Amino acid sequence: MDKTNKETNKQDNVEEPEPLEILNLNKDGQLEFEICGEWGFLVKVTDVFGNTVVDFEVYEINARNMDGSLEDFEIGTDKCSIELYLKCAIRWDECSHFWFGDEEGYLHICGEEAFKKHNELMDFLHTKALEIMEREHYG
Repeated sequence: MDKTNKETNKQDNVEEPEPLEILNLNKDGQLEFEICGEWGFLVKVTDVFGNTVVDFEVYEINARNMDGSLEDFEIGTDKCSIELYLKCAIRWDECSHFWFGDEEGYLHICGEEAFKKHNELMDFLHTKALEIMEREHYG
């Protein structure tokens, strides 16, 4: 979103979340967020250890149903739709552990827009983990 749109939204008293967040509880009762637009990421909170550690799994969205939903996709198994992007654990002191891409840790980021989405995702994960743990920035 460019600066002009942000200013317009402030003038209209409309707060548009950035990055785009859609909060759901999935069928397993996990928190889920869609961020970075239609072809962005599906972020799952896979575990919360009190206010000390939050675990995430992130999937890259490569396809959707005709109605725009992700319903009935077998997440993480259908390489044509949604594939594992990363797993991570973020701790209370803001130290974090990341496992990118496949089993070997390989992750392909293609072009400037994908790189920007990656950075937006990393910021989102850090911020969301602290929010879930009800923590402030450590320092």
